[in-house]
Amino acid sequence: MNFDLLILPHPDTYHVRVVNSPVGQAQGHFILPFTQAELDLMAWRPGVGYRHLRPAATTEEVKKSLDPQEFGTRLFDTVFASKIGECLRRSIDETRRQNEHLRVRLRLNDVPELALLPWEYLYDPDRDQFFVLLDQVSLMRYMEISEPEASLQVELPLRILVMVSKPRDANPLAVEQEWEQLQQALQTLVGQGKVVLEKLKSATSSELQRQLRRNAYHIFHFIGHGWFDEKEETSGLLLENEHGNGLPSTAEQLGVLLQGHKTLRLIFLNSCEGARSLSKAAFSGTAQHFVQKGLSAVVAMQFPVTDRVAIHIGQEFYRALSDGYPVDKALTEGRKAVYVSKNNKEWVIPVLFMRSKDGQLFQIAQVSSMSQSAAYVDIKDGIYISGDVDTHDGDFVGHDKVTQTGRYNRV
Repeated sequence: MNFDLLILPHPDTYHVRVVNSPVGQAQGHFILPFTQAELDLMAWRPGVGYRHLRPAATTEEVKKSLDPQEFGTRLFDTVFASKIGECLRRSIDETRRQNEHLRVRLRLNDVPELALLPWEYLYDPDRDQFFVLLDQVSLMRYMEISEPEASLQVELPLRILVMVSKPRDANPLAVEQEWEQLQQALQTLVGQGKVVLEKLKSATSSELQRQLRRNAYHIFHFIGHGWFDEKEETSGLLLENEHGNGLPSTAEQLGVLLQGHKTLRLIFLNSCEGARSLSKAAFSGTAQHFVQKGLSAVVAMQFPVTDRVAIHIGQEFYRALSDGYPVDKALTEGRKAVYVSKNNKEWVIPVLFMRSKDGQLFQIAQVSSMSQSAAYVDIKDGIYISGDVDTHDGDFVGHDKVTQTGRYNRV
């Protein structure tokens, strides 16, 4: 059940309105309870292994930043005051009564400066818990565009295309470890023929374009560096050139490649700053730009993220998605995995931008009749090397054959 919260600019304040909820509407006003210095210090964390291309804050700067609980409490008490808060509490009670789930959809198109806030730190003092860690509640950014909300009827297997970018001249990341754990997280479903996991042979834009042209995919997962240039007002991902060195690709360029594919519904950007945007332009970030191009949902990182956290989030997210969870609840599972690992800050980093009404991007029409195929696929020169798995020991068995499509499969 959706709880749509619209925030609009108002002289010296912000106007907030519940335009849709299980218990009706409400409205109010608020003044942002933070200084600009406090907001600036919320974004950066020191350390190594971060997936960004700019220096992080110093340890002293981070010490001055607000405690997540304090930040979240002040934001919650300000925005969800009086009638707005009452409407939220009654909505949560109503969804609990109906054994349902409440999806809070933030509509921030007209206040892009507020989209920069880490809303995922919202802390409910009455329940003494961070809002996005509640089982019955999830939070997402709803981008208002002139595209209808839609889900896709899918006949299994669900196809995931993965790009692993590790330019030789960039800060090294544990990208291969993430790829291995992504395979492990989906191993059972891959063995059952419900998921096909394919890795591009190179992280070049030409290879991505070629593969999207050859096959239909449902999810695109990127592993690597992200970047955001505030001066140039551009953002994007760090891909590779033909020599294996880093090649910054803008969101505009990548959006042209990713748009228009009927089956592609979800983009997962396991890179830094994929969710960051300008305070004056709602669609200036990489994730926002992809949504503007018509993608149904994008998961991206609003702050720099470490290798360890990126791996944790992606692994648990796909496990939950494979268990039938809608995208927003699957992301909550990813947050929980980070939170219980005694990381009290980085679980807030992933952000969900979504255009689906109910979070179900894929409606499974029918389980495919294919046998237990291990679709760990390495794409080499357009030839798919895949195979069946012996469920007793996981080994590849059999012989090579040519499929009806003319591509080789080891089976």
